[in-house]
Amino acid sequence: MPGSIVRRIFLSALLGGTVAGVAMAVGYHFLVVPIVLEAEDHENSGSGEAEGHPHGLGTHEHEHGHDSWAPDDGMERTISTTITSLGAGIGFALLLTACYALRGRVNWRQGLVWGLVGFVTFNVAPALGLPPVLPGAAAADLEARQFWWVATVVLTGGGLAMIAFAPGYFRLIGVVPMILPHLVGAPQPEQHGGSLPAELEQVFIYMSLLANGGFWIVLGASTAYLFDRFGDAADAT
Repeated sequence: MPGSIVRRIFLSALLGGTVAGVAMAVGYHFLVVPIVLEAEDHENSGSGEAEGHPHGLGTHEHEHGHDSWAPDDGMERTISTTITSLGAGIGFALLLTACYALRGRVNWRQGLVWGLVGFVTFNVAPALGLPPVLPGAAAADLEARQFWWVATVVLTGGGLAMIAFAPGYFRLIGVVPMILPHLVGAPQPEQHGGSLPAELEQVFIYMSLLANGGFWIVLGASTAYLFDRFGDAADAT
């Protein structure tokens, strides 16, 4: 039995994660990459130097672009995005299928709920304080942002896990760690504004969340469906 559950977890994660990874790559290709390319055009035009935008995530990556590898536009960027998406899909799928194993029986509708939980944990909760940023956008210190992001994900995921698994009224305690990082507040840039139109930054936030939301929905439904089917196959043997 232990071997069969491990097989269910890995097969469901591999197949479901691949499907969701492809969905993420397609979503990013059509929803996110065009906005990134437009932002790069703004940055390369020299408007960033004229306005003196602060050093942030986007500027850090591009200021050092001559010393580090970055995919070229076109096929190379598409392949790089697809490989990254597949890795993320399989990695997160392993996390979800492990949760399914703890819960026991699961169907694709329940998988949708688990997918939404993942979306809230890894995307929505961090974006409330640190929305996705484009090249040329103002941003706080990179290390401070990374620390706050990781802390928010851990506390949100831990709080939701308490709500899902804790007995009785102990579930209510799960709300406390979820709101804690937002009470502390995310690190903010010393100066606001940047080289990009505010409308472009807003569209990028919405499209990034939309692409990631689609990814988590597909991931939750596909992994739960496969986990359930592989369970039925194991019971039949």
